[in-house]
Amino acid sequence: MPLVLPTATRRPVGHFLEARAFGHAEGSSHGTSRIFRRIYPVPVYDMTGRAQEIWRELESDSGASLLRLTGGIHHGRGPQYLADLLKDQEVSHQLLSAADAAPGGRA
Repeated sequence: MPLVLPTATRRPVGHFLEARAFGHAEGSSHGTSRIFRRIYPVPVYDMTGRAQEIWRELESDSGASLLRLTGGIHHGRGPQYLADLLKDQEVSHQLLSAADAAPGGRA
């Protein structure tokens, strides 16, 4: 998982830490984009909200667009639990029934 840490200066400089060598083909953390996920089934990950604030601060300081949020779909067991986590973290979300999520398809 990559990690960018701002330095002590106000310049848009940071340290980039990567789990594997650049250009690897293992898993989803290759190429030029990374996943920024706000929902995890463990409440300790509410720190992602602070991480999002820091990304926005870096954007403001640098004048560059660094984070593009596109939304996400989570499905499977425990959708109400995940929706409650998002609500607790004040993250905009919508909980759909299986029929509403897959109209005309398999629910």
